[in-house]
Amino acid sequence: MSSLIYKIINPLVKKLLRSPLHKLLSGNTMILGFVGAKTQRQLETPVSYHIKQAKLHCFTAKDNLWWKNIRTNGQVHLYLKGKNYTGYARVVETDYALMSAALTDFLISTPRDAGPSGVHMEAGRPDPDDVNAAIKKLVYITIEPTSDDFITRL
Repeated sequence: MSSLIYKIINPLVKKLLRSPLHKLLSGNTMILGFVGAKTQRQLETPVSYHIKQAKLHCFTAKDNLWWKNIRTNGQVHLYLKGKNYTGYARVVETDYALMSAALTDFLISTPRDAGPSGVHMEAGRPDPDDVNAAIKKLVYITIEPTSDDFITRL
């Protein structure tokens, strides 16, 4: 999607996620907050997520440059299912074997992201060739929550 579309959609998604109607999206979309590496300002963006093994797993296009802020400082804030959490994010850019397996799991749980990722789904599973092509254009982000009550609340 173009950056213009994100500039229109993201504020609406963030507003919905912070509203009493957050359940419409919060099953697989959260607000990820972080500090800008250059500006030191608080920034945030909505992202799709998948929870596996007590970690959050996200993907974004490499040309969405916001992820570079968390590559430098992994401390993040999460607004997830109507609650605030903290976490530590790790960015994976080139471990393609790890990224391929993670993207496959992610798209099985969040198939609506298959199209924007350029991946076709076949019988509920992502096409492996499409996954291998897509990961070269994506960044994989894992977030380990540091809030003590994260697991008990979800």
